[in-house]
Amino acid sequence: EDWEVLVDPQCCQEQTVHPGEEFVINWYRMGGVVLNAATVWQEIASKNLQHKMRHLDSNMSSLSEVQVEELKQEIRQLQSDLDRKLQAIADARQLRTDPHQLARKSIMMLEALRRLMGPVENRGKGGPKKMKSSNQSENGLGPRVLQWCSKDMNRWAHSLNIVDETGRCISSTASDYIEDLPAINLAAFFDRKACRTIFSQVAQQTRLRSIFIKNGTDEMMKMMPKALKNSQNNGDEWEGRPGWWRDADDSCQDDFDLSCGILDFGYSGFDEMVKQNSSFRKRIEQEEKAQEEFEKTTKLCTAITRASAQQRVNHLTRELSSLEDSADVMRLVSERAHKHATLGEKMGGHGSDVSGSKRLSSGGVQTGIDAFFKSSQTNKAKVSTPSSKVSDEECDSDFEIIEVDKTSSCKNLDSDAAGKRKLETSGSGDVSA
Repeated sequence: EDWEVLVDPQCCQEQTVHPGEEFVINWYRMGGVVLNAATVWQEIASKNLQHKMRHLDSNMSSLSEVQVEELKQEIRQLQSDLDRKLQAIADARQLRTDPHQLARKSIMMLEALRRLMGPVENRGKGGPKKMKSSNQSENGLGPRVLQWCSKDMNRWAHSLNIVDETGRCISSTASDYIEDLPAINLAAFFDRKACRTIFSQVAQQTRLRSIFIKNGTDEMMKMMPKALKNSQNNGDEWEGRPGWWRDADDSCQDDFDLSCGILDFGYSGFDEMVKQNSSFRKRIEQEEKAQEEFEKTTKLCTAITRASAQQRVNHLTRELSSLEDSADVMRLVSERAHKHATLGEKMGGHGSDVSGSKRLSSGGVQTGIDAFFKSSQTNKAKVSTPSSKVSDEECDSDFEIIEVDKTSSCKNLDSDAAGKRKLETSGSGDVSA
């Protein structure tokens, strides 16, 4: 929904205002992120090349011919790497001016990663042990977030018209045309593990951002303690947890700040995020100072690293996604029930007579069993006995409770049979009773 606005910020289409509007990022801003990253990579490549060249110039006289040749070979490799980084900047600048093309290329590249990384197996349907094993997969992210990302990519592919004749997302990248375009230089090779790592991180960031956008800051503050409790109940263990981390706090402020910081800075800007968070920075400094004063031989973990933070964020994203999935199901059931009740009012109270099979085929809520036992509109005498007590709620039921006496019923059957024989006798003079 509103995908045109995310691709083209100037789109005049009415945009839905979300509770977490501050977490929305469109493809134009994403192009700026890509350009900034490409610029940083180019600067690093340039510094590495200059450092190696200065080292060769200053030690030329003291190095052997073999060592000089090795340094020259390293310089040639660094120069080639710098050329690729310069080309990346040129591509990033072009994509910054064309968000639609950036979106198409990004989705196709992610689809290529998804196909190369192998299948996503949901191993959580065989009991607690398999559920725990499933939760610990993908570095604690679990399979359901990856499955959600695959479905979201499929929706984007259809919106951007990058699907084949079968409706599947196209996974073409520049490397597929390397033979026809010899000018293309491969920057890196990804094996299955690398593809899975990249796709998992993109899936985690995308899913977490979607939950924050949908619920907003206030609602996320309420969801965070529930997610943390579910994570603990599922046996998650946070390796590298800092000693100063406050996860026993009811507000879960540290986990909330970490989640927001990851969305704002990403993992590439993780160090800057920690510096700008005054609460994190002060406690890290206090912990380090305390350890220096007491000269502890076994120091507690004071710093929070990218790797340890990613594991924690994966746990939280997995549980927040589960909570959001449950809320979506409840909203769907409520909407269907409200729609059914409204339809019943419009039809004068006969809404339950609507074909249940039609609603089932359209993905609605299954018809209640009482709809198949509706009493007719004619008045029926209800037989009751003094010993039976029926509440007011039971009186409003569509069922009739009839208690039959065995003796009286047998007498009635005998009298009915006798009457029938008498009737047959009176109708024919040749038959005797």
